[in-house]
Amino acid sequence: MSALEKKAMQRLRFLDVGSACMWAFAWMVLAYNMSTPAATGAATLGAFLAFFLGRRLSYTNLRTPSVVLAVLLFGPIILSLADFPNRSPLVAGFFPSAHVLVFTTDLRLKEEYPGVEMVLFSSFGVGSRERSGFAGREKLEELLRRHLIFDHQKACEKLNQLAAEDRQHQVEAGELRRLLEQGVRVLDARGPEEFERASLPGSVYLSHQTVKEAHQDHQQEIVTVCRDGSQAPAASRVLRSQGLSARHLKGGLESWSLEVDADFPVQFALQEAPGRWYLLADGETLRYRRPRSLPERKPRLISRRELEQSDRFVDLLRELPELQTVISSQTTFAVRGLPRRLPPVIARLPAPLRESPEWETMGTVPTEIEERAKLEEVLAREAPVILGNHKGTVEVDSYCDRILTLRLGGQCAGCASAEITTQRELAAALYREVPLLDQIRSVESE
Repeated sequence: MSALEKKAMQRLRFLDVGSACMWAFAWMVLAYNMSTPAATGAATLGAFLAFFLGRRLSYTNLRTPSVVLAVLLFGPIILSLADFPNRSPLVAGFFPSAHVLVFTTDLRLKEEYPGVEMVLFSSFGVGSRERSGFAGREKLEELLRRHLIFDHQKACEKLNQLAAEDRQHQVEAGELRRLLEQGVRVLDARGPEEFERASLPGSVYLSHQTVKEAHQDHQQEIVTVCRDGSQAPAASRVLRSQGLSARHLKGGLESWSLEVDADFPVQFALQEAPGRWYLLADGETLRYRRPRSLPERKPRLISRRELEQSDRFVDLLRELPELQTVISSQTTFAVRGLPRRLPPVIARLPAPLRESPEWETMGTVPTEIEERAKLEEVLAREAPVILGNHKGTVEVDSYCDRILTLRLGGQCAGCASAEITTQRELAAALYREVPLLDQIRSVESE
């Protein structure tokens, strides 16, 4: 082979590799934009296959079987169509089209846009201020049809408009901390009782009077906050419509607890994160979820009478006169019997006290059999009252490691408000009767 022929072959091999890299890169871009782990994995595998198949489309092999070309060209199209129903409804803060949005479930919408439920309530009368209008697996198209809203395009345009506006006017928790140092006005959109129990420094309760006071200084920036970021966006929109400069805290006070102040108590949360404080649904128990489990710890219930017998807890009981019970387990530490304000309680329960081995020598250890019997008794007594208008049923499916699984039936199965019912309404009675109850889950009857 002459030198010229060798040089030509080297150039063709270079084109071989270049062609393969081009196809592999196209598949990697596809993998990056997939919305589910399965689709991402399939596209990544396709990138490796494309690298090897792409070499067969080079100038050195012009008789490549057509099936190879078909795989490389139509593979991304087929995979994208398969992933279409799972696509994220928001792209840079916008709902791309009604065709994508109507296939999106409530759970996915809430992940991308926490304020969607309040928008659906205020704009279309779906649900209520506190309750979701549809179940996590129900698609938006089904929801709109059920509420006699047939103009899907108009509904999606409204959601698109408000989602874009809310994204533009949201504030991260870290930025709000800086704004507080600069004197920003914080208006709390939660209920008066939640605000009284725990609020940000300098914040005021959102009311007609506070809005009237805000109008006296149109230049001062306002940030609205709520529990989880679902109501504050709507409040800030109303204030902007009145000519005020208002934004909202993204993720609500739950994000403040996660990102800024781990000692800020979140009230009535549907999920708990390690290393954070939570006021449980009974309104009487303040619980800290340990960052890591302590397998050697046994669950303990320590009464106030027993605490009074130890000299170590004299100061604690004097400063927290309402304290009735201490609850210690492998995963949590809690106290029952609270004053109106929660931060002083947290300040009196530092890590050394929470982790003290002395709790192991005190209190009683109820068995799970006894606790399950109490839980079943509570459900038999309370569930008919709470679920009376729901035409649903609930029973204990299992109780293991202090994790209660409830089986929902009737109209409660798949109901839009099932999570709120189990985690707040039923939970209030269950936690009150069984203080060591760690978590409540639910499954649907077949």
